[in-house]
Amino acid sequence: MEASLEEKGLQSPLKQCASDSASRDDALLARLGKKPVLKRNFGFLSILGFSCTVLITWEGSLTTFLSGLSNGGPSGLLYGFLVVWVGTLSTFATLSELVSMAPTSGGQYHWVSMLAPSSSRKFLGYLTGWLAITGWQALIASGALVTGTMIQGLILLTHPEYAAVMKNWHGTLLLWAVVLISYGINTAVGSLLAKFEGLVLFLHILGFFAVILPLCLISPHGSAKDVFDTWLNAGLWQTQGLSFSVGILGNVFAFLGGDCAIHMSEEIRNAAVVVPRSLMTGLIINGTLGFGMMIATLYSIGNIDEAIAENPQYPFMSIFRNAVGSTAGAAVMSSIVVIMSFSATTGVTGAIHTRHDDDILTNTTGENLTWGPWRLRGGIRDRHARYSGLLGALGKGHVGEIAVRFHCLFCHGYEERGAYSAGLLASGFLGNTMFAPPVSRMVNRLAATVNIYTDGNEALGAEIRAVLKNAQKFRIENREAGVLVRLEDGTLNRESFIAHVPNVEPNSSFTKDLGVDLAPQGHINALPPFFNTNVPGVYAAGDCATLLKSVPTATMMGSLVAAGLAHALQAEDDAE
Repeated sequence: MEASLEEKGLQSPLKQCASDSASRDDALLARLGKKPVLKRNFGFLSILGFSCTVLITWEGSLTTFLSGLSNGGPSGLLYGFLVVWVGTLSTFATLSELVSMAPTSGGQYHWVSMLAPSSSRKFLGYLTGWLAITGWQALIASGALVTGTMIQGLILLTHPEYAAVMKNWHGTLLLWAVVLISYGINTAVGSLLAKFEGLVLFLHILGFFAVILPLCLISPHGSAKDVFDTWLNAGLWQTQGLSFSVGILGNVFAFLGGDCAIHMSEEIRNAAVVVPRSLMTGLIINGTLGFGMMIATLYSIGNIDEAIAENPQYPFMSIFRNAVGSTAGAAVMSSIVVIMSFSATTGVTGAIHTRHDDDILTNTTGENLTWGPWRLRGGIRDRHARYSGLLGALGKGHVGEIAVRFHCLFCHGYEERGAYSAGLLASGFLGNTMFAPPVSRMVNRLAATVNIYTDGNEALGAEIRAVLKNAQKFRIENREAGVLVRLEDGTLNRESFIAHVPNVEPNSSFTKDLGVDLAPQGHINALPPFFNTNVPGVYAAGDCATLLKSVPTATMMGSLVAAGLAHALQAEDDAE
């Protein structure tokens, strides 16, 4: 927060916090070391629409029609499409596996940072991130350019006399109009983007039939040889294979943006499941529609030289007019392609534009009040103890650095059952004989041997040793720990996991702004039975106000806070 609550006067318009239904997704994101800040507005259908309408493969195959037709011919277009489709499916099968494990908006650069060797992960992650953002920005520019120049082509289709005055800068102005409108949709009405994309998905599919049915039913058709066995090399390349390789780039363009759902992961509910399914489903749908449109257009191509002469940039519009014998009909069919191209540009802009709420308070009524009931949702984050040379990021699970985080060893941790050895950090909350021994016994259910690290505190080690009798199961390590398992004398203990209860700190500054006292462990000092704080009228419940972080505890505290609020409000009414 930039200003205190007193400076704001508790009168600023307040924004709604993230939905409680996204808590599971946010917990998964927190395990990856990221703070959830985005609203999760997208479900499977809306993000599938988002993926399909960014890909727009059947529309994209028409916009890049001329490139493949000149270099490869009808057969090169068709077979090149199949090669690109199969290759894209293979690539995205791997990406789907990665996003199911780590659904973050960073996508590729985050995965590279996770999986690369520790010596080069920062550099490779940085490089991958810049390559990704540069590619997406280039895709916005190219998508806006295609949309703007297609509008020019549409004008040329309906008003052939426009050819005499058509200028390139007209297309540039239309490009900027498309960019600005797309940006406006993502900022001014960003919360409606999910509904917008769901609607566009239906237009994407229905528009396909609106275009392909006239081509199949009305248009005169060529022979199968014209489609499946006609190769061209209009670029005069040295070989037909080289010409085919040049022309295949148009088909590649038709599949660009397929990973857009990945970069929206932090705005999707149940992202670890929904994103992989939407990626593969979107590719299958778009590939099928694109292949069908490609065949129908090639059968209806007619005299391609005349089509190019009528519309040099987008001959598919002339093909439509010759196929249906109507300028109005061709204009409607072409308009669908233009609209879908615009929606794709809007979607791409949304994939790289971050929308988030400021870390401020939320009034439950949404009104601009001087004072009233407030619901403060800030949360807490772990503050790990600093051992000598200890791994600085517990719980992120680096290869070769064994560190696994579990919410509670009583409820979780059975993924590590049968481990040979595990460790426990006897510090902070566990730095005493009240909690270190029982947690060590819980660890021992999962591992044959438990090494208890005291970070050189021999007195604490002796006290714990007196409580834990079995020296074979529980080993006290008073030597200072190095990189988590390397001891000062060079001994290497390979632990399957480390048990540790870190101190915490608030995620936001409202506790400081309100003057709320914190406990030594970092959580809000809320007093039973109603969990009120030292500030009159301020209550706290859940993980931010207790060491026992579990759903039943949070539910119980919330119920008692509600009772305390009711008593406080009734007391206010009991005035003379």
